Amino acid sequence: MDEGMAVFEVSSQVTIPDDKASQESPHKKVCRLKAEKEAYNIGFHTIDYLPGRDSPLNLLLAYRNVGRVIEQTKVSMPIVNELLRSAPAQIRAEEGNIVEQNRLTEALRKRARELGEEEQRIKVGVVHDDDAVKAMNKKPK
Repeated sequence: MDEGMAVFEVSSQVTIPDDKASQESPHKKVCRLKAEKEAYNIGFHTIDYLPGRDSPLNLLLAYRNVGRVIEQTKVSMPIVNELLRSAPAQIRAEEGNIVEQNRLTEALRKRARELGEEEQRIKVGVVHDDDAVKAMNKKPK
């Protein structure tokens, strides 16, 4: 019996407290729960989960684990296949987003360059347009 089965077995033996137990004082509840926990811990430590080396049970446990893995794989295969089928479309969409982002980045860089060049021209006096100078003076610093 593996650890998971032991936990299931113990959890199935746990009883739901009746009204009398639910009316216990908190101190008594804590003491009772500590005693139950200690009993479960002692029980778990005395159980030998693995059979002897030559026991045929080892092979049966291995087969059960392999069977469980196979069943889990069968369940997950359709999910993985669907993800793989949708991956190329997602990749194309993301590539389109990258292209769009690159275009926007380049347009922003170009506009920043143009504004920088315009600012330089105004500073050195190449552009004497009064409107451009007024526009530069109105910009927040």
